Amino acid sequence: MAGFGVIAAEILFQVGFYSGLGVAMYPLLTEKIIVKQRQWKKSIMTNTLKNLSNAFNDQVDRTPDNIALIYQNEQLTYRQLNTMANQLAQHLKNKGVKPDQFVGLSISPSIEMIVGVLGILKAGAAFVPLDPTYPSERLVLMIQDCQANIIITTKSDENQLQIVNQSIGMIYLDELLRDTTSSEFHPIEIKPDNLALCQYTSGSTGKPKGVLIEHHSIVNHCLAMQSIYEYTPADRVLLFAALNHIDAIEQIFTSLLCGACLIIREPELWDVKTFPAKVKQYGITVADLPPGYFHTLLENWKNTPQIIQNLPLRLLILGGEETSAKTVKLWQMSPLNQIRLLNAYGMTEAPVTVSLFEIPKEGIFERMPIGYPVNEWKVHLLDDQQNKVSNEEVGEICISGAGLARSYLNQPELTEKNLSKILLEKAGCIDPVISGVFWQLAN
Repeated sequence: MAGFGVIAAEILFQVGFYSGLGVAMYPLLTEKIIVKQRQWKKSIMTNTLKNLSNAFNDQVDRTPDNIALIYQNEQLTYRQLNTMANQLAQHLKNKGVKPDQFVGLSISPSIEMIVGVLGILKAGAAFVPLDPTYPSERLVLMIQDCQANIIITTKSDENQLQIVNQSIGMIYLDELLRDTTSSEFHPIEIKPDNLALCQYTSGSTGKPKGVLIEHHSIVNHCLAMQSIYEYTPADRVLLFAALNHIDAIEQIFTSLLCGACLIIREPELWDVKTFPAKVKQYGITVADLPPGYFHTLLENWKNTPQIIQNLPLRLLILGGEETSAKTVKLWQMSPLNQIRLLNAYGMTEAPVTVSLFEIPKEGIFERMPIGYPVNEWKVHLLDDQQNKVSNEEVGEICISGAGLARSYLNQPELTEKNLSKILLEKAGCIDPVISGVFWQLAN
């Protein structure tokens, strides 16, 4: 009977949100949940002690001639991308960059942006996304907080950085990559628990916080999600999120660690006509979108369903905000209902996805479930004293797992408070059925 409690909890969790489902459908739903539970929990076995640099190098060896990146009319194979990243990494090494050192990256969506990410990681440093569209004051605050003394940018992206202290070294990646005399890259030892990323939160609840994430957290998460999303080297994955959003990390590395092709979206948001046209143009098979954006597209496609027929998409993931029941209904009534749709729930500190719910093509929802935990995450409901709540009581949703962020930068008290048991959100607005189910799941 081992594992029965988890499966039973998931059945209650999902069925509790259906209204109007006949009794005859319940056994089918139960069977699907049990099968999916077993499939997704297999992802636990993907845990590895690799760092991101070695994991990417291994993929380059497996698929050197696969197309790794496409941005507008530019593309790179895995071999070409690796060569460029090595060139930057050696340049950073020559500058004295060491493991766990912070290097800022301020480049708009482009081939160079991905080269910058990989080059910093290969040099052993942790990259700090510095969105070129941010106000100068915010960029200065982040740079001072992490004490980055090197920033990688391009000539077209440097405007907002002109007020930065002159003592900070600026590396113009577009110019560096034109230099054909660069020395050969000599890899350094990078440990799985070395820092890979300092990701600043939005600051919507106060001052932006730097969340420190280690290599193993990203590698293990992305390898697990490859299995759940059923990625293959034939996939073409849309990089929709900006680099300053944690979703971009999953979108980038889940693709690049399996030999798939990453399609980098232009900074301009694709409208209702452009989106299906771009999906067809690039042959995009996987897209992770904000629910609000997807809702807007679906609303506009109601009267022109022909423009979204026969798209190459096989998987859509919704995350970053709550998915409404209205959005799901629109999807169910559209030609896109033949595409697998997942509701994802996660946060920067995890990093990225903690739970998933596979949305069925039929059924009426009052509110969308956040699904059940993926990979090695455990979900709990705790009271104000951090004790488990009883069945149907209200509490705070909390997670635990080996992949949690190391700490908040320069905030030891917040680290002690939150990262011992991450508090995802206040659960006062959550229906009692969720409280009961998470209580069962935690037990």
